[in-house]
Amino acid sequence: MDSQDSVSSSDLKTRSRPVGVWVLCLLNLWLGIVAIAGVVMFHVVPEAREAVELGTFATALSLAIGLGLVVTSVLAWLGHPLWRDAMLYIVSVHLVFTIWNATAFLYGDLPSELPSSYSSRLWAVIIRSLAFLAANWWYFKSSRSRAFYARSQRPGLLTLGRTDGPSAPWQD
Repeated sequence: MDSQDSVSSSDLKTRSRPVGVWVLCLLNLWLGIVAIAGVVMFHVVPEAREAVELGTFATALSLAIGLGLVVTSVLAWLGHPLWRDAMLYIVSVHLVFTIWNATAFLYGDLPSELPSSYSSRLWAVIIRSLAFLAANWWYFKSSRSRAFYARSQRPGLLTLGRTDGPSAPWQD
């Protein structure tokens, strides 16, 4: 028996997913979880609620972006090209808002209780967000990523299982 024959199809499926898809989908998933946790914190923790007042629109938008990142990151990780593009757009909106908020805070009046070194943290947030935005677009539009999503092309918008083989339960 050949050593390749002993490798299961799930091992091959896992190995064929590029490392960049793993890393960036997990980081985008983390961004979504942090966005949701931030909204929950601003509504549950009394000190945070006093410091920042989130309106209904800001709360709804933050939750929508956070949930969108969580869902699209998982579906993009599974190999859905449509959801990869949706994840790119949602992470772009999230990071643009992050840059916008940091810039507004940087060029606005910083509260006196913040240390003067806080502006360097804001610049770090802006640079990190720009770098992460560029990494997402560069990698997910690269030829290696496109090849992975072309191999795992799935019909339908919400189809979660593979339809190309006897493993799909609806093909029996």
